[in-house]
Amino acid sequence: MNMMKKNLIYTVVLLVSSALAGQNAVAQDKGKEDKLQREMILEKEFTPMVRDASKINVLPQVESPKINKTAVRYSAWATPVVPVNNFEPLPAADYNTSYPFSSKRGYFDFSGGNYMNLRGDLGYKFVDTDKNEFGFWFQHNSTNGKVKNVDEPGKSKLKRNDNRFNLYYKHNFDALAFLLNAGYRFNSFNYYGVPVGVPSSVGDDIYAWFPQSGLTDFDKNQTAQQFGAQFGVVAHENRDLQYKALVGFSQYGNKLGYLYGVDGATENQVHSEFSLSSAFKEEYRIGADIEMNNLFYSDGGRDNYTNIALNPYFNVNNETFKLRLGLTADVAFNQGKTFSFSPDVRMNWEFSESVFLFSDIIGGKTLNTYARLSESNIYVNPSLLPKDSHIPIDATFGLRSNYFSGFWFEVFGGYKMVDDDALGYRLLDGNVDAGLLSRNTISYQNLKTSCWNVGVGMKYKYEDWLDIAVKLKKNGWDLRKGEGDVFDRPDVEANAGVTFKLTNGLAFDVNYYLATGRKYRYVFTLIPSGSPLDSAPLSEVRTGSLKDIHSLSLGANYEINKTLNVFVNLNNLMFQKYELWHGMAVQGFNAMGGIGLKF
Repeated sequence: MNMMKKNLIYTVVLLVSSALAGQNAVAQDKGKEDKLQREMILEKEFTPMVRDASKINVLPQVESPKINKTAVRYSAWATPVVPVNNFEPLPAADYNTSYPFSSKRGYFDFSGGNYMNLRGDLGYKFVDTDKNEFGFWFQHNSTNGKVKNVDEPGKSKLKRNDNRFNLYYKHNFDALAFLLNAGYRFNSFNYYGVPVGVPSSVGDDIYAWFPQSGLTDFDKNQTAQQFGAQFGVVAHENRDLQYKALVGFSQYGNKLGYLYGVDGATENQVHSEFSLSSAFKEEYRIGADIEMNNLFYSDGGRDNYTNIALNPYFNVNNETFKLRLGLTADVAFNQGKTFSFSPDVRMNWEFSESVFLFSDIIGGKTLNTYARLSESNIYVNPSLLPKDSHIPIDATFGLRSNYFSGFWFEVFGGYKMVDDDALGYRLLDGNVDAGLLSRNTISYQNLKTSCWNVGVGMKYKYEDWLDIAVKLKKNGWDLRKGEGDVFDRPDVEANAGVTFKLTNGLAFDVNYYLATGRKYRYVFTLIPSGSPLDSAPLSEVRTGSLKDIHSLSLGANYEINKTLNVFVNLNNLMFQKYELWHGMAVQGFNAMGGIGLKF
């Protein structure tokens, strides 16, 4: 009892300290390079998804350098996902990275709350032997409620119905494994929010110029569907000769286009991935990776094209020093610059016991496809894509340590350059005579940007009942060409979380998320009635600052037994009003509760 009292006292002190620290912390990043997540270990087993309140933090081990694939993959969308704070602050979903081991073959959970937020998960492994694995998973996420506008009076209806289904099969031979994966996604949603503002000379209500009865599909929801399959072979780990060959096809299609009455674009992608490496002596490995993406479009505002990424490398790996020397060469056909190069150099050096110096100097191509962009922004313009982005260099240097038992920290700094960086903004077009009006989608502008950053992260684990994780990062975004501010990027970002588990099966999870310095841009253009063809349209470009994001959430999970658990999640406990994009507010306080089964 004395020990339990001490534990509770320690817990209260740590929770208060974490909450105070969270008030000064700042925000989770958005996008491929910009997302800050608590570092979890992703187990390879097919296991039940875990509620926020029972996520397991594991102190990270310093690993040998690994290649970061910069080309988009088909298989990413087929990964089970977890919604971000029940549809806030991002409209898509983050990949789940909290799969603890479970001997159960199946799982089911369902939860609901205000705003008609619903979520369900179902999965089962039909075959689970050393030789064969065969199973499926299904996920449903939906909402249908009104959110309060931030800078305008009234509310906006926010609707979404996202469903993902996936089948997978794996067969283990003596030297390799054969993989087969197939999936389907159906996502229906509305383009909600306050319409992009119009010049005062036009009037306060743009829709007065375009009667709803005259606009085809005005009241219909967007429907985005994605399906595909992937198969290939992968050599088993811990073999001198490593190889991989994967081929996949996926299709992403939008039912509605950017303009009312126009069909959306369809994107077909063939993804091929090959790698071969061989160890020689005890500490060295040499190899090469090749990825090829063939993209085919209909009504997509982009020509068909092919991108090939070549990555030869040389690795050194011993007990105290790990090094990767490589080069990434991207070859594009019919899309932007033909040849582009970037470094692939990684280093981890344990110069003192459990104290490491590390550096990552990388880069490469980012394919701005519908499939990739929709993972972080479902409101992407359904008829127009930005050009692919290229990172000539993304360098990070830092120090990390896990010298003290249960405590890990790192400090880091870096600099990166991005060519054709895709920055999101709201765009509204109209032509009165033609009766054409665009939907309030998010379009992208390609700009040359650069960013320096500094940050710190720490993680503390006390026995099996307390985990604390904090990460803070400061960004300095700038335009390398042209004038103005970089929009669609936070200046400071952080994420803080505390997980506390009691011995009776009750667990609590507190998370605080903050983003500051976000700027927005929107563009309005209108061709008035009777204007001559050579006359300039009415237009306005507006920029400004978005309110900071303060998101505090609390989760509780109670395991009644090894089969049944109940949980509740409370989000936006600070009752904050902020926006995803300008004019697109997120939900206020919301609560969800439900049950989970493992069988």
